Amino acid sequence: MAASEHPAFSPQKLKTRLREAADAPVAFTFGIDKGGKEPVLLLHDKLSGKPLLQFLKSKKDTVVMGTFGMAQLDGKRLYLNADKNMKSLVKLCKLWVSTNKHPMVTKIIPVVGGVELADGDDEAETERSETKRTDPAQAAVNEKKKKFAETLKKVGKQAAGKVGPVKLQAVGGQAMAAIKAGDFETAKKIIEALSKAAAAQTNEPPSVDFAKLAANWIAARTGVERDIASLKTNAAKSYPHLANQLSVLDSTFKPFNRELGRTLKAAAASKDAEQSRKLANRAKAIALEYNKSLRIDPLVAHLKKNPFKNIDLMSRLSVPLAEVNAAIK
Repeated sequence: MAASEHPAFSPQKLKTRLREAADAPVAFTFGIDKGGKEPVLLLHDKLSGKPLLQFLKSKKDTVVMGTFGMAQLDGKRLYLNADKNMKSLVKLCKLWVSTNKHPMVTKIIPVVGGVELADGDDEAETERSETKRTDPAQAAVNEKKKKFAETLKKVGKQAAGKVGPVKLQAVGGQAMAAIKAGDFETAKKIIEALSKAAAAQTNEPPSVDFAKLAANWIAARTGVERDIASLKTNAAKSYPHLANQLSVLDSTFKPFNRELGRTLKAAAASKDAEQSRKLANRAKAIALEYNKSLRIDPLVAHLKKNPFKNIDLMSRLSVPLAEVNAAIK
């Protein structure tokens, strides 16, 4: 079975993950199948990093090598912010696009250490070009370039999520251009400025009114819970023989546990900027998961159409969830 035929790579799952990647980064892994011919891309909503790559490698006839990280969709350009480079990464990204002809992706752009990779930046190409240079003076320059590139990659990782992806790619590209040109003074200034920007962003608490977001969500949830309880009580009184059928309403909020309210309250109470940021990111992820449940949970549709009392969970709960997603960048 080809890797792309495995259920994890279904077109519908990819479409769903791409839609999510347009709003916030999602985990990805990218590689080639065991035949060494087919580029394989998997976006995932739960696994990330090495666990995701290991998941792929554990599947029969899936991948034998790869890279991983976070992916974000900008228009129809899919940015793969990879933790590491890999052999022929740029070429394989192009091959995936030409082979799959996906309507939502017209170009895949791999980014390593905050730097967009282009033709000639593949790992194998870089290694070959380095081995051709044997001049001692040039070798010293190459070693310096390598160290600057490693520093840029390290700072780029530190800045990821703290500096906007577009700005990070632009600054990273400028620094890499200076490194390739041997302009180490300029490269040093750019890298130091990027490091300071990331540090400043880390020390600034998110300017989000978490207490208000928590209150709005909890109020919406409490109101709906009250209406569902009333519906169940009144229907059971009028139609006692439907008691078993009505008991299913007890599971209405199973996909919408109380974690979002608790997380938002914790973020509101936190005095530590980094902790607040982590809690904010967690709250946004929960809100996205709740929004997904609103679309696919059968009880949501059932409550809207039931003959006793119309309860529209989609319209009532999606508003405070949208507020969370809009407020947390």
